Parts: sequence; structure tokens; C-alpha cells
Amino acid sequence: MPAQVAGMTYTMHPGAATGARVTAADVVIGGAPLVPAQTYRTTINSIIAENPGFANAMAIVGDGIDLDLLVDYLGAHAPLSPPALVRITAN
Repeated sequence: MPAQVAGMTYTMHPGAATGARVTAADVVIGGAPLVPAQTYRTTINSIIAENPGFANAMAIVGDGIDLDLLVDYLGAHAPLSPPALVRITAN
């Protein structure tokens, strides 16, 4: 299942070769095309952040236990509505 990030959309080409199914040209962030040389900020859970693949990709700033942060956020922003489920298209 493809990952979904709020504010980001992309088009996937399932028939393309591995490594070419999603290119930088297929990604839109906040309504603007992805700029490969630009730095983007996102939030990921601690298990993903500890993946060695992220070691050189970003500066990770920890801010607590994921579940505790989620409970605090939901309490401060209730009620919440889920985001649109149309962020990924297959071409």
C-alpha cells in the first residue's frame, strides 16, 4: 500500500520498471511540484525515523512518545475530520 502524506499527492505508474514507478515529476506538495533540491519537513513515527535509510536524509528531532503526542494533539484539536482520500492516483 502506498504511503500517504497530508498535503502531498503523486501519480504512480504501476507498469513502469521498479524505481521508475514514481518520479520527482509525479509528486506535488502543497499544490506545487516537488523540487528535488529543496528541503521538506514532515513528521514520521519513531520506528520509521530509526530506519537506517533515513540516517543521512534528514535531521531528526524527537519530541516524545508517538502515542502520547497523538493523544495530546487529539485532545487539543477535537473534533477532527479525516483528510480526503484522493491523494494517490494510478496511471
